[in-house]
Amino acid sequence: MYLSSPSEPLYGEKLVFTGLSTRLDGSQTDCGGTEAYRNAAFSVIDYLVQFGYTREQVYVLLAVAPVKTRVVATANKPNLIVSIGVPLGIFHMDIRPSALVGRR
Repeated sequence: MYLSSPSEPLYGEKLVFTGLSTRLDGSQTDCGGTEAYRNAAFSVIDYLVQFGYTREQVYVLLAVAPVKTRVVATANKPNLIVSIGVPLGIFHMDIRPSALVGRR
């Protein structure tokens, strides 16, 4: 449970992840947006785990943070692309890819 903000916070800078409507083995699906969103969300989860978050923490973050989700491309049916923009300003540390240099 969470209480939403009475006003929508504005975050200019986002780290954007994309997902295609393909299965993990690369085969195409007709699941469209569901599969594309799932793949984008898994990309966010895999990425933020590198900064010390658990998979569960990132999953909850995606549910409550002011992320921006967009359908990017629908032209090549059954392929669909969805993006998830994670605002940088909600983190207490730098999560840009350049911050990973030396962490691995």
